[in-house]
Amino acid sequence: YSSAPEYHRHSGPDKNLQVRPESQQVLSCTTWGSSLGSNTPCYIIDEKRTLKGYVELKEIILSDENVKIRDIMEEDIVCVKVDDDKEEVTQTFKKYDLSSIAVTNSDMKMLGIITADDIIDVIEEEATEDIEKMANVVPLDDDYFEVSTIKMFSKRIVWLVILLFASVFSTFILS
Repeated sequence: YSSAPEYHRHSGPDKNLQVRPESQQVLSCTTWGSSLGSNTPCYIIDEKRTLKGYVELKEIILSDENVKIRDIMEEDIVCVKVDDDKEEVTQTFKKYDLSSIAVTNSDMKMLGIITADDIIDVIEEEATEDIEKMANVVPLDDDYFEVSTIKMFSKRIVWLVILLFASVFSTFILS
């Protein structure tokens, strides 16, 4: 297609990603784009990988073909730093009700994206850890079904001994 815009290859780990300059015009794809339901952000970066903003995928698809990316992109972007704590990232995700969030360094260079799937894994991991702490049980390093009986017993021995003495004491009182 001879009139298609020129794309620039992304130099990061994902070699299949193609990036257009923010001044490039949007191609029209309105025949199927109106059925898109989710708000999937497309992050806009410059040649130096500095995060400039984002555009919802649906907005790109439904825009007129003469509209430039810089005219429809949102510059007020929520992102997290690469050294932010997992719980802080989860709270940011929850606060802004995001489907994905950009990860940057201190110079706003985009390093990656965290998706909702990643956040669900973190929430599950944190909830398991919190429940283990509330039960005063030493957390397991491995999956529950992969841990040997001996290792499980050694992690639980303190509570087993306390419950044994409590049972003996209550039996002694009741008899």
